[in-house]
Amino acid sequence: MTHSIAPLVSVTSAIYNTGSALLDMIRSVLAQTFDDFELVMLDDGSTDESLELTRLVVDPRVRVYGNGRNRGRSFSLNRLTELSRGRYIARMDSDDMSATTRIAKQVAFLEANADVDVVSSGIIYVDAQRRPLGIRYLPTDHAAIVADSYRHIGICHGAILARREWFERFRYDESIPIAVDSHLLLRAHRHTRFANLGEPLYYYRYTPSFTLKKQWITRRVVGRY
Repeated sequence: MTHSIAPLVSVTSAIYNTGSALLDMIRSVLAQTFDDFELVMLDDGSTDESLELTRLVVDPRVRVYGNGRNRGRSFSLNRLTELSRGRYIARMDSDDMSATTRIAKQVAFLEANADVDVVSSGIIYVDAQRRPLGIRYLPTDHAAIVADSYRHIGICHGAILARREWFERFRYDESIPIAVDSHLLLRAHRHTRFANLGEPLYYYRYTPSFTLKKQWITRRVVGRY
């Protein structure tokens, strides 16, 4: 297929010390059944081999950039929006994976539902060796997604695909160090129509590092805004 100069979808990934898991993410994006996309990766000053690994990928749909030094997740995600050329922007955490039909199904959903700004999906949790640990189904209806908004917005940030204008309107807050995705969703939810696809299309690499202490700190950070 011949690609347009500006692809319909920009799949974006902020990278920081992801290591070899990064290659799993890249393979899952390049294997998408939807073809009119670019993969834009931005390295945030990794001290491991992550940046070198991205440069091993030879594919005209892939563009790789670097911040030169660590600037933080919010800075990187905002810069990825600026670097993207697509009408739709999809997030992709650099150590996770997507089902091959994820982008096709999310684009079809937004094309059929002009009132929806952001669509995500359910999650398949996997361990470091990609073995399945469990499935989480998220509510599909906007009202259910935001029903308990100050505790949790029922959206998986890494799996979202949104209209470009939404990311341009709601930028990540570069003044906070953590919980930047939760903070964005909370700030935007009163002015956004969310949806989730009813099937799990995102493979989340689960690690036990997200402790109760981290969850408490996250709540404190988000709760201040």
